[in-house]
Amino acid sequence: MRCPNCQHDNPDTNSFCSKCASSLAKQHAREMSRTKVFIPPQQQLGSTDRKTNQSSNPSGSVVIVALMVIAIALVLFYLYG
Repeated sequence: MRCPNCQHDNPDTNSFCSKCASSLAKQHAREMSRTKVFIPPQQQLGSTDRKTNQSSNPSGSVVIVALMVIAIALVLFYLYG
């Protein structure tokens, strides 16, 4: 990171210039505000692929169907028991 006072190149970890001792906090903040972060499309917030989510866990559907069959059987047993 370049010192705004003396133009000396400093490591990014420095808070003060190693040549003139000027604060590098403002310069660091300016550089960080210009930094852009790339988020790949599959990891963007709010984007979900419903087909992938459904096909990745087919056993979940089997469990739901089994629970529904058991519930219907219990209701029929209670009514006609």
